Amino acid sequence: MGCIQGGVNGYIDDAADVGYFGHFSKRKGTDDDDDGGFVIASGVVIENAIGGNGDDEIIGNDVANELNGGAGKDNLWGHGEKDTFVFSSAPDADADTIKDFEIGVDKIDLSGIDALKDKWWHDYWDGDQAFSYSETTPKSDFSAGKLWFNDSTKALSGWVDFENSLSSDPASNPDFEIFLEGIDKSALDALPQSDWLIA
Repeated sequence: MGCIQGGVNGYIDDAADVGYFGHFSKRKGTDDDDDGGFVIASGVVIENAIGGNGDDEIIGNDVANELNGGAGKDNLWGHGEKDTFVFSSAPDADADTIKDFEIGVDKIDLSGIDALKDKWWHDYWDGDQAFSYSETTPKSDFSAGKLWFNDSTKALSGWVDFENSLSSDPASNPDFEIFLEGIDKSALDALPQSDWLIA
């Protein structure tokens, strides 16, 4: 398990090289980096972080963080400001936990996930399909591309597989679940999805 804590405009990318803990890039997209363990000088603020293939803990700070746990069952803390929790694929999103999500302040970014990806019927829709949030419990006619929040488990469930979404009990068979600790469904339902979701 990797643990990244700390925090301008810097990235920590723990997924960059398998076999190393930590890959620090001063500027995303440059070759200015260090493999292996890393040391951050006092006063340096790290704003964004990407986890690796393990079960990571990524802890933000008082600036607006962009956190991506990568693969594994990750625990994410934004720690204040308008944080964005990024999920790049359904497997990466599955079983991650956002520990301090603030409705109407923070956002969940699922724009990197095609809601109808890799299915034969995807050919009927052009481009990257977006998710839509549903307040109602999934039934057998629930469609792929939907999100639903289970107030009992605190899981934001998503479906990208058309067959799963049409099963007799789709609520028990989501393609991914993101756990939002301390969130009430009524508060989530009360806001437009654009206030907390980048679909």
